[in-house]
Amino acid sequence: QDRSVLGASRAECVRAMESGEQATSSRTLASPGGSVEGEIVIEQPPTKRARVEEVEEAEASAAQEAAAAEAASEAKAFEGVRKNRVACLGRLVRLAQRIERVWDAEDGVLRLALQEVFRDCLLSLRGHKDKDCAALAGLGEKMKSLDMDLRHFLTMALPIERQHTRGLRDDEFLVTRPDDLAVPG
Repeated sequence: QDRSVLGASRAECVRAMESGEQATSSRTLASPGGSVEGEIVIEQPPTKRARVEEVEEAEASAAQEAAAAEAASEAKAFEGVRKNRVACLGRLVRLAQRIERVWDAEDGVLRLALQEVFRDCLLSLRGHKDKDCAALAGLGEKMKSLDMDLRHFLTMALPIERQHTRGLRDDEFLVTRPDDLAVPG
């Protein structure tokens, strides 16, 4: 409720300030060159809550801009390696790993931007000359909504990582027991 008190006296301006209103006081001032009419506007300073909301909005806007910039960078990097099978698959794996790392950060702004790029990258593989890459386009079609939990995302992304990277798979890890490490003495 912003109401103005026009032509208010000083006391009325103070009362208006205390009630959160805007007050304007018109005065005629005498000066050596004649009288000058002026207007004084007194506004209620923003509340602490309003300042906090302004800061939060600015931070959210900055986070969205940063997320959009990073997503655009990822999309451009993928477009540069799209035709090369190994580089393309490596870029997809790194992007999926990046999404996993930022899953809970920044209210999901960066995650959603990167997920959209991931889906677009997968969809762009339709008609790829390599049949493995072309088959990945089907995963992009399954990502109709980006609003998914981490487990659902990993269910889609892990097969890409397992099939197309040279890292150890779960069945390739050696299981050791403390007795195996003891030096016979």
